[in-house]
Amino acid sequence: MKKHIPFAARHIPLGIVVSFLGAAAVGCGTQAGIHSAPEAHGKKLRAELMKAMSSWQATSAQVVDVVRQAGHPVRHLTLNLITASHPQRYMLTVGQNGHQTLTIVDDGHSTVSYTAGNRHYQVLSALPPSSKGLRLMGVELPTVLAASTLHSVRVINDNQAVMSMTTPLPNGTVAHVEFRYNPAQNLPLAFLAHWQGGSIQETVKRFVVNPTLSSRIFRFRPPSRVTPEVVLSQTQTDLKLAQHSVQFPIVLPPAAANVTLDNVSVGKAQRAAGNSGTVVVLTYTAPDGSYLLVTERSVQKKAQAPPGVSVATETFGDLTVAIGVMPPFSEDFASFKVNATEIWVQGKASTVQNLLNAWGSNVSPSGT
Repeated sequence: MKKHIPFAARHIPLGIVVSFLGAAAVGCGTQAGIHSAPEAHGKKLRAELMKAMSSWQATSAQVVDVVRQAGHPVRHLTLNLITASHPQRYMLTVGQNGHQTLTIVDDGHSTVSYTAGNRHYQVLSALPPSSKGLRLMGVELPTVLAASTLHSVRVINDNQAVMSMTTPLPNGTVAHVEFRYNPAQNLPLAFLAHWQGGSIQETVKRFVVNPTLSSRIFRFRPPSRVTPEVVLSQTQTDLKLAQHSVQFPIVLPPAAANVTLDNVSVGKAQRAAGNSGTVVVLTYTAPDGSYLLVTERSVQKKAQAPPGVSVATETFGDLTVAIGVMPPFSEDFASFKVNATEIWVQGKASTVQNLLNAWGSNVSPSGT
């Protein structure tokens, strides 16, 4: 598929292309047309690449993802991603098996998440959405690359360079990455990451640098008769204030979990007509840097698992837990009860497992 490149993006400083070709000229040939750049040149190439990317104020991309995770079927996702900075905003749609399954829109103030076919959508405030790992091919890509450890650079021709790196992904996983980039046109081509138990291959089908974007792009328009499911109030950093707002005990993970509380919000859940209730949403950072999203509500509300999540029952110490996988991200979902409080946990599989092990061995019914 032909890439759509705005005129401004075609005029990349000549030094970038010369740097890539110059490194190839002095590198050792590995096969016809492919050269490995020496370490010094590799670092220079990345610096030139980062400089070129610094011009990105907005992007529009179509990306095909192939996601593999041990114990789960291979998933083929089609992403349409529009991003902008100052403030950071994005609009992401995710398609699977030829059908659009998920829409996430962030206007810089709140995030709306809607799964196709559901009667409700979610409005979040100041929470890291599950989609973060699917937003690589946008204005946040330079930050991810800057945090990577560069191992080598291969120059195939003036239209493709390949960087091998160790990269901390947005979900907290550290992966071995191969990043392919077109230096002549300032365009990413592919991002291939693998880690123990999984991999993701992102292939760019269309990429536009600094398109003209209307602010209306970052507004969510729900389908007819679709209403909010959970609407959070402004971020509350005072846990005591949140406790005074609800009628059930807020239960905190035990100290053995070693997680850090980042954000507390209170909102209303609307699962069906006449069955609404107050929820508390707590965001934690785990020891490995990934996030955990914990939603708590009264057990009297009889909350169900999120749509599309099939759960099985497992035991963690003194806890009986319903556990499953959140589509389409392959994050773990778990729910359990502690006295009068029902608790939902969402996050990276290993992080959720560690939290459940700690919680099951040190249940704190009072939340203290």
